[in-house]
Amino acid sequence: MAKQTTDGLLYKNHPLRRVGNVIYYGSMADPFIIMMQVKETRKENDLEMASKVSIELQRTAPTSKPEIGS
Repeated sequence: MAKQTTDGLLYKNHPLRRVGNVIYYGSMADPFIIMMQVKETRKENDLEMASKVSIELQRTAPTSKPEIGS
């Protein structure tokens, strides 16, 4: 479970931030963060639930070159 601190939500000691339908996991001080975007939702027992989510691993350093290959 995510826990609440004075700095915001943390999950496994990494920040968890929500901006609209986008959730960011990780710190900009880390080399990568995870971006989760809610694409579709459905209603279940009067609660809006995500039914389709896009997940991307993003590099935080804008000046570094992307890695090519696997």
